[in-house]
Amino acid sequence: MSHGRRRSTAAATANATPAPSWRVGRSLAGVCAVAAAAVSLGVILQWSGAPEPTTRGLTPRAIIAAHQRAASEPPTPASKAFPGQVLGFVTPWNPDGYDVAKVYRRKFTMISPVWFQIRPEAIITGGHDVDRQWVNDVRGNDGLGPKIVPRFNMEGFDGQGMAALLTEPLPTIRAVVEQIKKHDFDGIVLEMTEALLLSKRVQAWVRERQGGEMPDLVGAFVVPLATSLSALGKAITVVASPHEQLFSQHDLKRLVQHVDQIAVMTYDYNDDHLIGPLAPFPWVSTVMKRLLEAVPEDPERLLLGLNFYGQDHVGEFGTKMSEAPRAVVAHDYIKILEKSATPDTPLTFLDEEKEHLATYRDAKGRRHTVIYPSTLSIKSRVDLARKLRTGIQIWEIGQGLSQFMDLL
Repeated sequence: MSHGRRRSTAAATANATPAPSWRVGRSLAGVCAVAAAAVSLGVILQWSGAPEPTTRGLTPRAIIAAHQRAASEPPTPASKAFPGQVLGFVTPWNPDGYDVAKVYRRKFTMISPVWFQIRPEAIITGGHDVDRQWVNDVRGNDGLGPKIVPRFNMEGFDGQGMAALLTEPLPTIRAVVEQIKKHDFDGIVLEMTEALLLSKRVQAWVRERQGGEMPDLVGAFVVPLATSLSALGKAITVVASPHEQLFSQHDLKRLVQHVDQIAVMTYDYNDDHLIGPLAPFPWVSTVMKRLLEAVPEDPERLLLGLNFYGQDHVGEFGTKMSEAPRAVVAHDYIKILEKSATPDTPLTFLDEEKEHLATYRDAKGRRHTVIYPSTLSIKSRVDLARKLRTGIQIWEIGQGLSQFMDLL
């Protein structure tokens, strides 16, 4: 987790085995030079048919106008348009999300403020971020507000600390439950992506070096934690990596028997450090369908991940990254679009990946490629979740353009 966006463990090296027909290496590398030339000339790449005025033909001017209109008009208490579960994350370092959660509270079934950390030796930190008045405002008094399920991130563990947790989990479980009871939360979201990987390494080390068996994180910690929360009428959602090496169908089958939802991080796609899509649509679809094969009777338990953030890369689309990308949130994106020399020229739309990209040059003359969600990219993924009968989760709601909320 960094710079207002969540990174999957080993996202840069994990192989998601995507279909070759849409990997950047095959479907985009061949057109990267064309894309760069077209963008530099200020024209749209028409991948299939004529661009639609409000989708493929999105222009900087239209995006800015829609954002300003949505932000300035008094919001109405619109109800959910999406039929399934909607989980929205809110981060302290991006306070716009706190206001979004209050204004659009009826759009969500769960709001997860990113407040708590689970550390070794049963230490829970982050309680200082709890805002009781905000919790009450988001819940409301009409019974139409979301559940408040703060995120608890497992961090700071090394091999020794993980081994201690696996052999003696009860103190940590009690510490988490105590926070839920103290603040009257409706449950938790457990972020254990890195911890799950570490626990598997600890298990392998014990097996190879000592010839013994170490309890695993799911059985030793997650299941009894879920049982304790369930006894109090509290829910638990577990965050899962989209990469099979980090979160397998076996992991899912074990977890889904005990937890309420699995929030899948279907974003931060990486293809050999190339400047490319954040969440190519075919990859998102492949990940969700793979997991659904393990739980075909409970699709609503899976939450398809939507990124409301973008990335600003130095370099041409489809080329190797020369440096780490900068995270882009709504106000950054609007500033970039406001500097456009061709505000009425449609942005490039990647028809297969279903993402928009923009380009600009910085003060040093370096070309930048900006990949940021659009109403079309968000809608296509919401429609996919609707088709698959899954829920959705958003990282995170303070980072998106105002008009995105109309799609939920």
